[in-house]
Amino acid sequence: MTFYKRAKALYDSDYEDDRIITLRGLILLGRYGEETGDVTKNVFYWNGLATTMAQGSGVHRSGEKARLPRSDKRLRKRIRWTLFTRDRLVAVALGRLIHINTNDCDVAMICEEDFLDDDEGYAAEYCPDPVHVQFFIQYVSLCKIMSLILLHEHPTTAIAPMFLCNVTEP
Repeated sequence: MTFYKRAKALYDSDYEDDRIITLRGLILLGRYGEETGDVTKNVFYWNGLATTMAQGSGVHRSGEKARLPRSDKRLRKRIRWTLFTRDRLVAVALGRLIHINTNDCDVAMICEEDFLDDDEGYAAEYCPDPVHVQFFIQYVSLCKIMSLILLHEHPTTAIAPMFLCNVTEP
């Protein structure tokens, strides 16, 4: 709880200027926030905030043509798919609305190469565990299926009205 309160205080004071670092922090706050018992700062709140910030930062858009190092493009893609999975999991587990409109996103499906942090001319510092990589890729696929189930079971209430869309993805 101490670390959660410290991290929340840093967020509340706008301590960090880097939006990607802040996004990563919001994702972590969402992991812990569900344990706090505070209805206003729970996992749904933190994930919604992270989704809004990610979309404001363009993380929901393909960055292939962006002038970013390859490792940054891959990080942004991992963040996008992490937010997607959290969004769908929270919707199913807590009966909440989903935040992410898949029609507004043009980021390609995550793949094994997206877990490498190498840039041209620089080798990766570590190699990701192939089992963890495959787990996450399959987890994203499962969350896509959950999207279809949410839409089928609750066609008018599964998606927040401001993000109403067709949830199917290729």
